Amino acid sequence: MQDWPDLLPLRLLCVTLMDLAVLLLMRLSTAILFTVLLYSHVIGQSSLKILSPEPNEEVCLGASLPIAATIANRDSITRTIVALFEIRHIAFDSVLYSHRDTLYDMPSGSSTDTSFPDYITSITNPNQLGTFRACVFISALDAASNPIPDWPLTDSSCRQLFGIRITDLPYNDPMNDYTTTVNDNIPDYRKWLSFGASVVEGNDFTWDPPPPRKEPDDTIVYGKSNLRSPVVRLDRLDRQGKLYTGIGTGDTITSFPFNLTTSQRRFVLSFDYMRAGKQRYPLLWNEKSLLGPEHLVVNPQNYPLREGDSLIVEFKDTGTSTCNPEKWDRMIGIGGGQDFDFKSFHLPIYESKYCDSAFRYRIILKTNNNAESIGPADDDDPWYLDNITLQPLGYNSEIEVMWVRVVTPYTKLPSGSTTALPVYIKFKSTTRSVAVAFPLQVVILNDNRDTVYKTIRTITSLQGGRDSVIRLQDWNAQNTLGVSSKYFVYGKLSQNGYDDYRDNNTTHSIFYLNVEQDTNAVQEFALDDGSNDIPELTGIGDGGIGFDGTSGSYAVKFTLPRDDTLFGTRIYFARHNSATDYIRITVLRGDAGCIPGDTITSFVDMRRPPMNEFYPYYFPKPEALQAGTYWLSVSQLSIDNYMIGGDISRGGAQIIVADTLSPKFAPIYSSPYGTQTTPWENTGDIRCMYAVEVPAGSGQWSPWMPNAGFWPVHSASSIPMAIKLNPMLSSPFIGAGTYLPMIRPMVGSFNRQPAHANHSIDPFTFDAYPNPFTPGSTDAHFSITLPESSLVSAVLYDDLGRAIRTLADRMFEQGEHTLRWDGKDSDGAFVLNGVYTCQLKSNDRSVSVRLLVIR
Repeated sequence: MQDWPDLLPLRLLCVTLMDLAVLLLMRLSTAILFTVLLYSHVIGQSSLKILSPEPNEEVCLGASLPIAATIANRDSITRTIVALFEIRHIAFDSVLYSHRDTLYDMPSGSSTDTSFPDYITSITNPNQLGTFRACVFISALDAASNPIPDWPLTDSSCRQLFGIRITDLPYNDPMNDYTTTVNDNIPDYRKWLSFGASVVEGNDFTWDPPPPRKEPDDTIVYGKSNLRSPVVRLDRLDRQGKLYTGIGTGDTITSFPFNLTTSQRRFVLSFDYMRAGKQRYPLLWNEKSLLGPEHLVVNPQNYPLREGDSLIVEFKDTGTSTCNPEKWDRMIGIGGGQDFDFKSFHLPIYESKYCDSAFRYRIILKTNNNAESIGPADDDDPWYLDNITLQPLGYNSEIEVMWVRVVTPYTKLPSGSTTALPVYIKFKSTTRSVAVAFPLQVVILNDNRDTVYKTIRTITSLQGGRDSVIRLQDWNAQNTLGVSSKYFVYGKLSQNGYDDYRDNNTTHSIFYLNVEQDTNAVQEFALDDGSNDIPELTGIGDGGIGFDGTSGSYAVKFTLPRDDTLFGTRIYFARHNSATDYIRITVLRGDAGCIPGDTITSFVDMRRPPMNEFYPYYFPKPEALQAGTYWLSVSQLSIDNYMIGGDISRGGAQIIVADTLSPKFAPIYSSPYGTQTTPWENTGDIRCMYAVEVPAGSGQWSPWMPNAGFWPVHSASSIPMAIKLNPMLSSPFIGAGTYLPMIRPMVGSFNRQPAHANHSIDPFTFDAYPNPFTPGSTDAHFSITLPESSLVSAVLYDDLGRAIRTLADRMFEQGEHTLRWDGKDSDGAFVLNGVYTCQLKSNDRSVSVRLLVIR
């Protein structure tokens, strides 16, 4: 073994060689890496750019369009580049223009501007109308002038191009001749420039789309996509489904030009529109997602907190060119919101400067992403358009039948209330000053296609540019019950030849009549969908709604089209508080207003199991009511919340004025006509269908769904509700609302379920009124009906079961009798507040009623 000093030179030599090898390897790696990066940089750059046409350029047919592009060789060596320019129609995929240019021996990294022959158009060539893809493609040739297969730098670039020309009047576009493309359906390429707009099935996306419409069993439908009711959808997504960038951006449709230099120079631009589409709006409906186009929200000083979304109509400025106009003038804007039917837009153009030889208009969706980082997400804010027309005012009368409906606000009806179902029809005039003497017909068929209703009404006159809704003769559906629950409702302009454009003269809808037919079925009025949604909202299992630290009442309105009998009510009590507390059920008079009137009758009972389901409470004596409007109220008499079910299916509202102290709301379900697509989707006006009273018996009623002030959902509500939610009123983006108390009045003739032992169903009856009773102000009355003469004993007991006074102990004749009580015990002293029981005995019968004493 040698000593360490002898090995030192060798070791130094080895280290030096190793360092040199590492250095060479590092330099070689760097060179390789630099080459890779350089090559990646080269192939990562664009190889071409279209110079002409410009993006979305318009070509007025009869003109020529220069075609030019910048071509680059991004290969690492000299190449011969082949450039092909094509103009291809997006509807029928035909190539109208194709030219090839070969660029020989282009050095690596070089570029050149290349001009192709002009695109020559003819005003008489219909194939040059519409939307096109103008694309340039490049490939490479090898040294033998053969195409290089799989050349990695093969590239393409495309732009949208439009061919347009003057469009004739009168102009009607029901969107039935839509254009089918690879991506989607768009408005007719012969009439429109479409920027992101699509044509969709109106039956799927909207409520009652306007005519023309095909029925579900029609074999002839519209277009290649087999649409039965095409409508235009505008949203804030482009045709590739990506969100537009920037503020206030959305889809746009632009018209072809029109020559409006006729002698009269008076026109009407008209279309139907719906905001949001087929949406449902429950309580706090915007808590997780902002559904549909957002509306304007202001603060109490009328300062905009959110601009919202809008639909803008603009005219081409007369000082700019026909094709590719640089300036557009805003005519009108429609604010965002929520609809259950299509609305009419009319814009008269009277002797306007815009009535020139190249009039054009466009409809722009101005929409924003209104989502918050900690709040709800925003959807794509859809709007729907149909039946866009431009008509001279002097043109023949044109009538559109917009919709026809059977309308009811109830989700379920008793059979007796089917004798007078309201029938409505909506129509509009799109042209001249006055349309006169035109007949409208409505026919209803059952599921077997038998005619069950038919009526005709002649409309005396309708001013041009106006729409109208009329109520026709009510439909008596009594005779068709049991045959069908699904009905087809048809409305039409029934005079052939009244107007020239007839595709929009007929429409239809489907109506579901939700009536139970079984002989033992419960006949009742229902506005809820049968679900108690409070546990899901609050996280309290078996929870419900009620009043906190006070008594109170909920009331529901119902209307009888004919004389009927009220037997009682079914109530959904939640199990969270299942104590047998006392309640009072009252019938009150009503009218078209939003609060109940005078009391007709009432009785006191107590909550009974089962809970968490509807349970019947019967009047001791059924109440015969004449045709008219009434309220039925359920009162919580104790200060402990009695947990009644709360349904959120139809309680939505939008905040118009955001203020934590005095917000202002607009109920979503405020249309008197609503619509319906399933048995449980009635959406008629329910603003005045519920009322609230605090404390119980005070008569201090207020609407349950007010347009201003606090709704019971609000945590700062002045009403002492046991359940409160915070709709984030500090932010203008949240829809608020309320919940529907789950109370269902029962009417008609049916077999009562054996609910209460003290409520006999034979002629022997016993009742007390007024209830509650205030001693000293009036006497309490106990009404008795005896089927035969008998010995009657009537004794009053307090809540401890002690007899305090005997009201009767003698023979009574057959018939009706009344016992009076002044509120005093047998010693002549007024009794204390509380619940007292009067027990009546007659022969082998015994029945009791409870009476609440409040002083």
